[in-house]
Amino acid sequence: MSSLIKFVKDDDGDSVYTFPCWIHSDIMDDNILTQRSLTDAKSTGDRDLEKLDAVNIIDFSDLSIGDPLCDLIPLHLDVFRGDIDLLREYLRSYQLPFLRGKSNNDIYKSVGNSKFSTASYRAMCYCMLHEDNVLAAIFGLWKDLRAATSWEEVEHLVWDGLNRYQQSSPTLSS
Repeated sequence: MSSLIKFVKDDDGDSVYTFPCWIHSDIMDDNILTQRSLTDAKSTGDRDLEKLDAVNIIDFSDLSIGDPLCDLIPLHLDVFRGDIDLLREYLRSYQLPFLRGKSNNDIYKSVGNSKFSTASYRAMCYCMLHEDNVLAAIFGLWKDLRAATSWEEVEHLVWDGLNRYQQSSPTLSS
C-alpha cells in the first residue's frame, strides 16, 4: 500500500503523506493476490492452516485521489473482519503516517483541535459517506452495536485503535 501513497519528509525528517494522494478505493479480500507462504503451516488440532502471503493488490478500476485513510476502512472491515489485533499489527508493521496533520500545514491548521483531527472521527465520517453500505458491514460484524445510542459509541468501538496509533506516532509531537 505504501507504493500508492506519496511520502515526503517534513521539517523534522519524518515521513508523511501529502494530502490528497492516490487511493485504491476497493481494497477487499478478493483484490489481494496471495501465495502459499514459504514458512510452515500451523496446526489447530482439527486441521492444518496454510499461511498465505499477500503479494500484490489488483483491480485499480476504482483508483481515485483522496485520504489514504479511506483505504484502511475496507481493509479493517473486509480483510481483517474487524479484528483490532490485525489492524494494530498492520499499522505497526507498515508505519503508514495516517493523519500526520503536520504534513500539510494548511490542513493541519484548519482541523487543529476539532473532532476531524482524530482518526476515529474521520474514519466514521468516511464510513457514513461511503457509496457502499459500510455501516451494514459494521453492524454485521459487531451485532451488539445495534443497540448503540450514538454514532460516537460506534466510532469508538470500531475505530478507536486508530486514535491510539495516531497518538503513539512520533511525528505527532506538538
